Amino acid sequence: MKTILKHSIRYYSIKLLSNNKISSNLYLLMFKTLDKPVTEPKPPQFIMLWVPGYEAIPMSVAGFNGENNTLSILVKPVGPTTKYLASMSCGSYLGMYGFLGREYIPPGNKFLFIAGGSGLAPILYYLKYLGCTPHKCHVLFGCWRRGEIGDAPRLISKLGGKPYTACLGECDYQGTILDAYTRINLEGYDAVIVSGPPEMIKNMLDKVNNTVNHYFILEETIKCGIGLCGKCSLGKLDKLLCIDGPLFNYEDTVRVYS
Repeated sequence: MKTILKHSIRYYSIKLLSNNKISSNLYLLMFKTLDKPVTEPKPPQFIMLWVPGYEAIPMSVAGFNGENNTLSILVKPVGPTTKYLASMSCGSYLGMYGFLGREYIPPGNKFLFIAGGSGLAPILYYLKYLGCTPHKCHVLFGCWRRGEIGDAPRLISKLGGKPYTACLGECDYQGTILDAYTRINLEGYDAVIVSGPPEMIKNMLDKVNNTVNHYFILEETIKCGIGLCGKCSLGKLDKLLCIDGPLFNYEDTVRVYS
């Protein structure tokens, strides 16, 4: 089994600085690393977050500031561990190791990012890392209900992106995020980067307009993050999500879900 035990992967103790509820089911948590990270993350890399008394779980980097050693993640409380994270008080301590996975910085000058639910996390970091402007980076963010959209458009705008929303209520596009995607003219975009739950990505593959390169940030079960356990094996692709991903091109993503 191949591993990615790079010298830059380290364990860090982290302290929670803020915990902000940005929608009905999303929380933005900011931590300070007690030691300066050896390297800065690049999107769409992730960390393994160790929660004492619970487990270690993979979390996409939603923000990073190397000047004050702060790291942000986006949490959707669905199980015991994420529910605990969403309820944490400032001043709490956790552990993490990283940064994990392969980075991918798309070439070009104009991008469309598509995010479903907590899949927004790596997209937020792309916006910051790329130094986005409303012309350069458009973000389609979709959820089932308007309340799940919450304050996400403001966060996207703050990071330089131009937000568009999709939901079954009062959003820019009424309907699912896939309905909205089919209504967008992709002419002029250099790349489309998609991040969201597996079911969303599976359903989108049949609708992809291949006149523009599409890339997908996948969510699968990750246990160790460094290629030792093989839990995130991608079957027909003969790759590990934690090492070879989390981002894959259209062709590889089709093989994953075929």
